[in-house]
Amino acid sequence: MKKIIFILLFFCGLCVNLVSQTRRDGEFLFNEGRYLEAYEVYVKLMNRYPKDYLLKYQAARCLFDMERYEESLLLFEVAALKDIKKANIYLGEIYFSQYRFDEAALAFSTYIESLGEGQDSLLNIYQPKFLKANLGASMIDRVEDIAIIDSVKVHKQHFLSAYRLPRDLGKLDLYYEMYGIPTEQPQGAYYTGRGDKMLFANKVHGDQLDLNASYRLVGGWSEATNLSSVLNTPEDENFPFELPDGVTLYFASKGHNSLGGYDIFLTRYNSTINDYSEPVNIGMPFNSPANDYLYVFDEMTHIGWFATDRFQHPDTVVVYEFVPNHEKVLIKTEDAEYRRLVAQMKVYRKAKLTTEDDEKEAAEIEKKESEINFFVNDGIVYTRMAQFKSEEAKALYVKAQEADKRLSTLMRLLEGKRREFFFSEVEADQNILRKEILDLEAEVRKYKDLVDEYILQTRREEINAILIGRKE
Repeated sequence: MKKIIFILLFFCGLCVNLVSQTRRDGEFLFNEGRYLEAYEVYVKLMNRYPKDYLLKYQAARCLFDMERYEESLLLFEVAALKDIKKANIYLGEIYFSQYRFDEAALAFSTYIESLGEGQDSLLNIYQPKFLKANLGASMIDRVEDIAIIDSVKVHKQHFLSAYRLPRDLGKLDLYYEMYGIPTEQPQGAYYTGRGDKMLFANKVHGDQLDLNASYRLVGGWSEATNLSSVLNTPEDENFPFELPDGVTLYFASKGHNSLGGYDIFLTRYNSTINDYSEPVNIGMPFNSPANDYLYVFDEMTHIGWFATDRFQHPDTVVVYEFVPNHEKVLIKTEDAEYRRLVAQMKVYRKAKLTTEDDEKEAAEIEKKESEINFFVNDGIVYTRMAQFKSEEAKALYVKAQEADKRLSTLMRLLEGKRREFFFSEVEADQNILRKEILDLEAEVRKYKDLVDEYILQTRREEINAILIGRKE
């Protein structure tokens, strides 16, 4: 009996040793930055020990560091539910990037509450993240409804090419070196329409970028002066733009409780106090967890521009051309997911055409809808809907047209997703796009078959109607 117990204990100890050895292998690979190999080790262990939630956390960490955030999310959620506190750090980061700010705030708060005494360094890291998540939660409830005219992707160093300012509104410029001080990041400069003042960002007065002003004198430009202690913070301020009123100023800042890197802020000069008012964050969709900057608009043409690097390659920004609202108009919906899509600029309202263009477009649509090109058989071609003899055939043809419109939309979406996949360099994004492409391809095939079926039924019904008419 003692011998049997000894053998059982020996084998149990051997199994525990093998498991710990394999877990150590996973940790070693992870620490070496070999995340995929480490993940494969943890997956094998999870299959053997499905109730070991630390393994799920460790596998999720591998996915997270491979930027496969969506795949890691469920594992982190399970680990957090099983009281693995560190999982909340990564849940907070993922939720924040997905604009799920309430959930991000809760995750960061849960982790902060788990910290004991003497962990101030961690508190200093995650308390600001909690505050930013709360800020995001308040901002996403007040997303502005803006009309987009156009958007263009450009390299960061040349993004000003997308701004079409009239000469009398002033001039925008970028500097990578000014006053002999080189910098890796662009420094925005704005010259007023009168050419008598320049507002620019530079490190003339400190280690961070500050907003400065210089004035044209008889002998050249004046010495740079710090624009305002109300505007400049210990963080970077950049990309100023002043309206012709000489009072209203837009600029980008990483301070002032910004949500992301740079956020766009609005301030006005107050002559009573001889300084600017406290800056106000202009909100979403202009601002995001990424960098958003250089908000400019022309009051005469009522066209504006702003730049953002959200969801972009590190060297790329998108410049949106939009119609500024006279007064802030908020998105009115209880659909939180739709509000998130608008805030991310994944969904937006297209700007309306002028009245004259609207009329032309409506007339063109009406003309196109009345003109058709339907081959009934080799000898009969219809060019107008009124030529149909059968009302049922006409109804089927309308269904075929509607299905064809949907097919065209799906094909445009498919082409866009294929283009995104081609330029994507992140494996997690590629995996998501691959699934979306496969789903769209299935939808395209379905609607192609549907169009063919409706056309075939239309042709049969109309030929029958023609034959019946001839007999009569």
